[in-house]
Amino acid sequence: MTRVKKSKRINKIVLATTKLKEDLKLIKIAKKNKIDYFRGSNKDVLKRFYNAAQKYNPQFVVRVCADNPFIDPLEIDRLINFYNKSNFDYVCNH
Repeated sequence: MTRVKKSKRINKIVLATTKLKEDLKLIKIAKKNKIDYFRGSNKDVLKRFYNAAQKYNPQFVVRVCADNPFIDPLEIDRLINFYNKSNFDYVCNH
């Protein structure tokens, strides 16, 4: 969260997590850091993402997975700028 918050192009962070009891720890961390959260399916990650996006209605979505602890805020901004200058539906840095 700390690295994502350093992005100059993101104005809202939403934690999309499950409804499982063990994820209450994540909700607590999100609340402490004033980050919105959405709880959804633990079996269908795409559905959880889709439902979170429907709830918050963002201009665009930047997906940052929990198993990627080395996210670079400059790379986030670069990808958003690239997306905004292009006519693509989807961009990634893989």
